[in-house]
This record gives sequence, C-alpha cells and structure tokens, in this order.
Amino acid sequence: MPDWDGRREFLGSMTFAGRERSFIGHLPLSYDHERRVPLLLAYHGSGMHAEQLRQVTGLDWIANEHGFAVIYPEASDGFFPIPCPGCENDGRDGYEEIDFARQIIRWTSEKYAVHPDSVYATGFSMGGFFINYMGCAPDSPVRGIAPVAAGARSDFEGFCSSSRPSVLIIHAIQDLVAPIEGGAKTMSIADLAELWRVHGACDATPASWDYPADAVGPPTVHASLWGGCAGAGPVRLDVIDGAGHRWLTSTDNPNEVDLGDVIADFFFPLAP
Repeated sequence: MPDWDGRREFLGSMTFAGRERSFIGHLPLSYDHERRVPLLLAYHGSGMHAEQLRQVTGLDWIANEHGFAVIYPEASDGFFPIPCPGCENDGRDGYEEIDFARQIIRWTSEKYAVHPDSVYATGFSMGGFFINYMGCAPDSPVRGIAPVAAGARSDFEGFCSSSRPSVLIIHAIQDLVAPIEGGAKTMSIADLAELWRVHGACDATPASWDYPADAVGPPTVHASLWGGCAGAGPVRLDVIDGAGHRWLTSTDNPNEVDLGDVIADFFFPLAP
C-alpha cells in the first residue's frame, strides 16, 4: 500500500465501462494503516446522491464505533441498475454495476488497509434493491447484505447463483413506496426472506424477538432470525411497525431505533 496521509475521508474516481464514476469513503477513528478493517458499501436510493445517504444514515459515526470502513458509491444517471431481462436501465447493465463494486473493493484495498474478503453491503430503496442482486451474483464480492426499504423482482429466484451471503432485510409495514406485500412485478418481503432462507439452506424455524425492549409507542421492530445456514451467516427479517419509506436513526424517533447500529451489530461480529 502507498503511505497514508492521515486523512479519514477520501474521494475516489475512475473511468469504468466508459463512464466517469465516483465514491465517497470514510475510515474509522481506530484506523492505523496496519491492521486491515472490514468494509461496508452503502448504496443510495433512486434520485439521491452518495453524500445524501451519508448524511441521512450517520454511518460514519457508527463506523467509528464499530471499527469498519464505509464507502458510498455514486450512481451513474441517478440510480443503480439491476441485472434483469427487459429492465429499462438506460443502456446500463446490472452485472456491470456489480463489477464496479469489485473495482471499488480492489481500489480501496490496494490504497488502504481494508480487508477485501470482509466486505458487506447495505442499500436504501433502489440501492437496497440492487444489493439483493449483488448478494447472490456469481462469485459475489460481498459476504453479507442489508437491504432497507427494498425488495426484488418476482423473477429474482431464477437469478441467484451459488453465493450465500448473510442477509438482514429491514422493511416497514407502512412503506407505501415499496409495499411490504409486493406488487405486480415484485415479490412480497416475506417471500423474499423465505427465498433467502431456502437459498442459504437455513433452519425452517426462526428465533423471534421484539425491540427495543423499553419501547413506548412506535416505532417497534419484530425480528426473525433463521440460523444453521450453509452460507456466510444467518438470514434475518426485521419488520418495523410505525415508519414509512425512510432510514431510521436514533435522533429521529422516540425509541431511538437506529438502523445503522442494527446493521453494524449484525455484520461485524462475523468479520475476520
């Protein structure tokens, strides 16, 4: 690796597949340029930008607490395409976007002490839609995914390869943008969780609990976790009651539910 200049924030840019692409990066306060740290890729929703997701989620602060690096890729033309026949992606290929994720990981791990085999991804809305596909792409570059307020097309099952990531799905009952029941071309979130459970060869019966334990009114979360999986880790579904199509943080709801903390607690105890 080249010498580190001591900065914990960085910008990356490159020409990839004929397009100028960029991303924002953050290194945790514990970073020392010697011990490799895990990496979280965070994908924004349609119509958003990388910096907006960074501000909305507060993931930099959570990365400082948990000791992981985080990168926010910037979508080309406003959204992340998915690999599917007949999708209108403005001529872009979802497989190409997955390859760009591989390039981001390669660039980052060559420049900073980031572990290329300990990479996870989260995404909000369309960004979460995309990471469902990246999670089970052939030779997926990520060990785990956490889609928030996002689903998958009804033909998603036919896309999945042998990759078996750990999976945390977070979705609100009151989400009107990405309805939890699914739609004409999208599966329900319950069916998506079941698909990941079967794909991961997980136990049929989940452990279930509600949080936060001291909740007074909404939002509250019902969690179901299927263990015993053959893949990288468990499959979990967190259903939020009392929120819409948004990313909850500890400062914007009375029960201090913070999705970034939930995701960090789920992934990084598993990291090498």
